[in-house]
Amino acid sequence: MPPFKRRNTLMKKYNTFHKISFQIYRAIPFIFELSTFIDWTVTSTALSLLEWIKFEDIHAKLYIAKCDSIEFAEKKTGEIVPKVTKFFLGCCGILFLLVLLFGPMLLFSTLNPMATTNLVTGASVSFGIIVNQTNYFTLYQNSYVIDIQTVNDTQFDNTFARINYFQTIDRSSFQVK
Repeated sequence: MPPFKRRNTLMKKYNTFHKISFQIYRAIPFIFELSTFIDWTVTSTALSLLEWIKFEDIHAKLYIAKCDSIEFAEKKTGEIVPKVTKFFLGCCGILFLLVLLFGPMLLFSTLNPMATTNLVTGASVSFGIIVNQTNYFTLYQNSYVIDIQTVNDTQFDNTFARINYFQTIDRSSFQVK
């Protein structure tokens, strides 16, 4: 075994390209962890596996912090952030967060024009006993299936005209055309 740990090739230089490449490498599920386990396995060390994982995590965070500090050092003191950057990072970020928060609600709500009514047309229930995990003996079974028919305005008015409650409710709340 080698007496030292080799350096990660993505961490050789401190620039934006290497930093973004390293962050993408860390974002891929289990690749960084697998690499850490392999490094610990083939390197002679006094650290336990958990200490090695902590060490690698600290090392990665320090690398990203150094890349950030070099980028920050290149910026002039008091330099204003350009409006284009503010627009793309600010406005587009806010829009992305709003879509992320409210998108699922709009997708599954009745405001979605592609959403259709999913009426219950049938149900079934069955009760039984399982003996020896293989035999099922039905004690009670029942099912009910209805045939949904579309009702026109005249039929709706004639049917529900006798009930006072239904005279105040709009037909569109009962039936989707």
